Amino acid sequence: MKKILLFLLLCLGSLATQAQVTCSATAATGSGYSAFTNAGFGIEDPDCVHAAFGPHITQVYDAELDRNVFVFHSHIVADNDRCQVSDRVRMEIKGGPGTDAELQHNLGDTSYYRWKFRLDENFVGASSFCHIFQNKAVGGADSGFPILTLTLRTNILELRHNGGDTGTDLGVLAQADLALFRGKWVEGYLEQVHRETGELVLTLKDMQTGTTLLTYSNSSIDLWRTGATYNRPKWGMYRLKNDVLQDEDIRFADFCVSEVASALCPGEAVLQPDPTTTREQTGRSSIRLFPNPTQEQLHIALGENQTGTGQLFTLAGQPIGQAFAIPGQIHLDVAGYAKGIYVLTIKLKNGEPVSIRFILT
Repeated sequence: MKKILLFLLLCLGSLATQAQVTCSATAATGSGYSAFTNAGFGIEDPDCVHAAFGPHITQVYDAELDRNVFVFHSHIVADNDRCQVSDRVRMEIKGGPGTDAELQHNLGDTSYYRWKFRLDENFVGASSFCHIFQNKAVGGADSGFPILTLTLRTNILELRHNGGDTGTDLGVLAQADLALFRGKWVEGYLEQVHRETGELVLTLKDMQTGTTLLTYSNSSIDLWRTGATYNRPKWGMYRLKNDVLQDEDIRFADFCVSEVASALCPGEAVLQPDPTTTREQTGRSSIRLFPNPTQEQLHIALGENQTGTGQLFTLAGQPIGQAFAIPGQIHLDVAGYAKGIYVLTIKLKNGEPVSIRFILT
């Protein structure tokens, strides 16, 4: 049994380089378009009508996350929907024709998404549609309306479902006060089984405290359209114009999509532990490990006044190199290692071990 388990873990590690799509900002300035196209995403932008602004996805350094992130820009008057429709504005990244196959989910596939987003403190929601995420079908006569959306209404954030022409439309699946999301980084996790009797799990988590802001699960929900070729994700901002709305900038970071396992898109420890959490939770939450996934360097930051030692392991449990000291925070060079999933085990000064997975891409 142990040999079988070891074999499966090794297989999972070998798949990591080809079984997920990841995209993180690569610089503190400039366009973000190439980062997405190089990762295998498609882009739908309003540059054709608003070229004077420049790219509608830029990159900046975010002090709260302590890393480079993307900024999606949406102008309510100057932009439109790709010079095709003028009563709405669209700035989205997507799966679809010409994109990485991991962003195209066939009937029966399971997909795992993880990403981060931050609304401005003064973000204005819409009485009509204002989507920051969509799951849409491609192909067939019933692909017009999205299957799932995260929609920002005037005062609430909604998870919405549309069953199409032949399915059951469930409408609003879950909702939360929009004020909970303004001015803070949120980590999203979405798991879907793409079929008519599909499965769905969504969690939106406050990265400052680890508090769950919105959660939903359903083990029998229609996530497939008759005649569809595949489903695909879309992130960004797609909204109907009106006189109440304003120009908006939404920050996004660390996209990950996999059709193999949720472990290939691991969550990140919260930025500041909630003092009401348990000792075990606080031990894990006080450690920051980023960016994750990473390509060259891994930043390790312990909690206030904490020190410890670290040890890298393969997913199969084999140690890599020697244990090393962590005097509060360090940058660990991992560029020389093979791409895949690794485990960093940290033993804090108080003797409490914490293990966190990370992906080297």
